Amino acid sequence: MDISVERIFDKETITKCIIPLFDDIVEDGTGINALDGYVDVLKDLWVSIHAGVELVGVVQFKPYNRTMLEIHPFIQKPFRKYSEKAGKASLKYASTHAPKMYNSIITNIPASKRYASLFARKIGFKEIGRYKNGFFKDEAHCDMVLFQRGIF
Repeated sequence: MDISVERIFDKETITKCIIPLFDDIVEDGTGINALDGYVDVLKDLWVSIHAGVELVGVVQFKPYNRTMLEIHPFIQKPFRKYSEKAGKASLKYASTHAPKMYNSIITNIPASKRYASLFARKIGFKEIGRYKNGFFKDEAHCDMVLFQRGIF
């Protein structure tokens, strides 16, 4: 199945992709109102990913500082079989559409989310550090693992 990536400005479509994943990706006690103002389609680079005509998910690239972008992929559960292709395609898109001042991409993943860490590694991210007890989920603290890769 061909994977396509394009910039998206439709906040409603983006939010529809995030809401079903919300409880899995936020800390305990985080309310849905945390999404208020989160989707900024003008400041951040949001892309939609399709497998054929099906919406696989959306990916957010947001400035972390003047040289790094932070990535947040939201792949819908029924389409996780396309995760690796979708991740690589979104990174390729960012490499050609993001301003040239950015030279790397970072992400933070709770250590308890092993599947997400495996996904990050499959698309070229390397673990570079940890915030000890930096995430609270399922009534327990766990480390937040820091990953980084070049944008190209």
